[in-house]
Amino acid sequence: MPPQPIVTPRRFNIEQYQRLAEVGALRWREGVELMGGLIYLMNPVGVEAGSHIRVAAGGRAASDGKPAQPRPDVRYLPDIGPEDTEVYLRRFTVPEYQAMCASDVISKDERIELLDGHVVTMSPSGSRHSFVVTRLARILIKAAPESLDVRVQEPLIGDAYSQPEPDIAIVPASPIRFWASHPHAAAAQLIVEVSDSTLERDQLIKGPMYRSVGVAEYWIVDVESQCITVFLDGKEQRVTDRVAPACCPEMLVEVQDLFGEADVQH
Repeated sequence: MPPQPIVTPRRFNIEQYQRLAEVGALRWREGVELMGGLIYLMNPVGVEAGSHIRVAAGGRAASDGKPAQPRPDVRYLPDIGPEDTEVYLRRFTVPEYQAMCASDVISKDERIELLDGHVVTMSPSGSRHSFVVTRLARILIKAAPESLDVRVQEPLIGDAYSQPEPDIAIVPASPIRFWASHPHAAAAQLIVEVSDSTLERDQLIKGPMYRSVGVAEYWIVDVESQCITVFLDGKEQRVTDRVAPACCPEMLVEVQDLFGEADVQH
């Protein structure tokens, strides 16, 4: 059995696909087609290196035609055809993604984000995930200085192909600056993902993406192991006692306080 996908691509119906060009998320006569709810390039010859993803069925994937480890963003698509089927998925830029989100193509209530050009669904928040996010946000907000804002489950601009929605982000306080556009991830002093069912995605997709755009510090709060993994200055540290963001040592977090009642049976 092939490995389970780390992410689930958001699938479009025919009406939504036709609307994408109308709202500016696709170009007219671009040379794409809709199959199984996913959008593929019809003629990938001459595709710019690194601009699209080549995917094979059965758990194999490659980039630019060269064998590689499975891409973490789309590990496998079991229904694209036989195991030797290879296709190129069309990637969306941040402006294209924002155009479809601002239109009626995508419901305002959908839990999605843009990762490496792919519109992917976000896992529903379970009670443990929500518990930890709420508790950590309360701790950080209470201790935050006036110069910093704590954003909870709000979008950031990653790179040209990514608009993630981290569980928590600490960014410079700028009420006017962020009125017209989302903050860039590179401006974040700390990004936190709380991982209950999403640990692999947060490690293999979001971690490298955040590092590539220059995020100063990244935490993964592992709900199952009840610890925080801190990524800072190229180093990785697993913390089980207490930790504070490098940008503000006063924002001290007692790790076990995040899980103090998480295992209580009701």
